[in-house]
Amino acid sequence: SSELQQVSTEAPVKTVKQMRKANGRRFWQGVGCAGLLVSMLVIALLMLSAVNNLMQLRELDLGPDIGQTTQPGTDQDIEYMELSDVYGFPTLNLDVIDLDNLLDQLPENMAYVSYLASAASYWAQGDSEQAQDSISDGVSTADDSSIYFANASILADQYGDATSAVLYAVLSQARPSQNDDYATRIHAYNLEYLYQHLNDVDSIQAAELLSLASDLTDGQINIRETLNSPLVNYIQSIRLIADGNYILAGTHIESLLDVTEYRAEAQLLRADSLIARGQTQRAMPILQGILEDVRAPEWVHTTADTHLKEIEASS
Repeated sequence: SSELQQVSTEAPVKTVKQMRKANGRRFWQGVGCAGLLVSMLVIALLMLSAVNNLMQLRELDLGPDIGQTTQPGTDQDIEYMELSDVYGFPTLNLDVIDLDNLLDQLPENMAYVSYLASAASYWAQGDSEQAQDSISDGVSTADDSSIYFANASILADQYGDATSAVLYAVLSQARPSQNDDYATRIHAYNLEYLYQHLNDVDSIQAAELLSLASDLTDGQINIRETLNSPLVNYIQSIRLIADGNYILAGTHIESLLDVTEYRAEAQLLRADSLIARGQTQRAMPILQGILEDVRAPEWVHTTADTHLKEIEASS
């Protein structure tokens, strides 16, 4: 009996009150589990319903809203301005442009493209004045005026408006691009074009040329005050060599030699001046030096090489 008493003390029998409390806890635990299961079932049904609705909407194929434009930074944004293999900076891609619906196609940050395309349309019709007006109207929409005017120059040249092409090259060069890669390539285009075509324009002084260029923008871009710039010295050098004023041309060329960005072009003009005076033997080492200058633009290399071959062929 003492052993039974010891067992009874170690494991006492639960009272009715204690059992009711235990049963009550089990009941509410069961209710809680059931509630959780019901909630999970409801959520699953709602998710299935949402997926079903989404699939039904996709099947309708409503398409994009009218007037919707591509977000900046996508490939579609840049298809109108493609990176040119020839020039090395973005140029207008007329092949993908529908002029009648151009404004609906373009993102807001590319409004300037519509003015370039409009100008191209006018040039194609032989209306240079309207083309110039379109370019002027678009100046305020272009984030990079150097790229904008370089494109205007290319278009004007393609449609045979040499005067406008020269003036737009001057405007483009007067305000270099903030993009260093593009600035280098635009510099090469502008200076090559001026070298080749400046004398196709009626003989005018650099100051008047800058004034005419500014007038093309209705005064929005004023470059009249840049008379001591390397660009002006470059223009004057080309003009003076063509006019036979070699001494004064030499003064402007010497000024260019101190400007890193114009040094190779200045050396080419030095050689041109000597060749024009019949001093081809003095020009040859200058031309050879250009070919050895790895920093010289490709067009300067090509021109120097052509001059050398012509001199060798004639000697």
